[in-house]
Amino acid sequence: MNAFIEVKQKPPINKLITFNKDKYENKPDATGYGDKDFAIVFDQARECKINASTMQLLLYILVKASALTLTKEDRTIGISLSQYLMLRQNDNPVSARRKINEDLNKLLHLHIRFEDKNEKDKKAKVEFFDMNIFSSITKFRNSEIQVALTPEFVAYYNSLPKMYLPTKIFEIDTRYNPNAFYLLWELAYLYNINRNNKDRAGVVRVKTLLNYCPKIPDYNDIKESGQIYQRIIQPFERDMQAISNIMSWYYVDLFGTIQPLGKKRLNEFLELKIHYKFKEMPKNSKLSIGKDDKMIPSDEIDKNET
Repeated sequence: MNAFIEVKQKPPINKLITFNKDKYENKPDATGYGDKDFAIVFDQARECKINASTMQLLLYILVKASALTLTKEDRTIGISLSQYLMLRQNDNPVSARRKINEDLNKLLHLHIRFEDKNEKDKKAKVEFFDMNIFSSITKFRNSEIQVALTPEFVAYYNSLPKMYLPTKIFEIDTRYNPNAFYLLWELAYLYNINRNNKDRAGVVRVKTLLNYCPKIPDYNDIKESGQIYQRIIQPFERDMQAISNIMSWYYVDLFGTIQPLGKKRLNEFLELKIHYKFKEMPKNSKLSIGKDDKMIPSDEIDKNET
């Protein structure tokens, strides 16, 4: 049975987790990658490449933060290296420690800039946020990582609603399935925000998902090359299949007919929709656990094998 955890979400968090700097033009006078809605500022990490493993670690920290009552005064989170590696199913602690150290250096200097507002308050005005996520990171003290979030990020993050997320997102090996982490996050995010809409829950356009695949080139850049299947369709299906143990999925065309995997014309592929269903998604829409739901509380994530 697949276990699910809780993590807080809102469009800026979604854009952070799925951020792909290659979508944005790097202008000489720019201060970051992004647009007016969300941007990652260069800061001291201008040349750092934020990749899937970086975001897996960030997401793990955010899951832990979701379970704690953080305040501006008490905003430190402890992470056990051995338990994190167990969750990642990584049996090579030497190389893993090196990679985690690289990712922590990137996260320490991660600075975000975005706009947001309270959607429940119709009179609320759009607010502008400009902040670092972390104020300090102490690495591998007694095999534990101590991270301190900034007061500004804690104040914002505490105000957000929660969503369900499969714990198996941490088991994805991004070396072999570099898009699978982003695909699973986005599919879970879309499912949660649409779960009370029977027409939209579990349905998404292929064209939409391609925007969250950093290792798949833009089809406009290669549509004349004749490598559509090898460079777009094949890696997309490979990484969707990598998460098929968590959810079932299939293509549907404009007429509602189920379509097989494999070679297709570009236009046909882009018009397809994906219907998907998580195999063990908890049913209660208010994020309270029902008697038939399998759930791992966020603060217990280090104590369970998935």
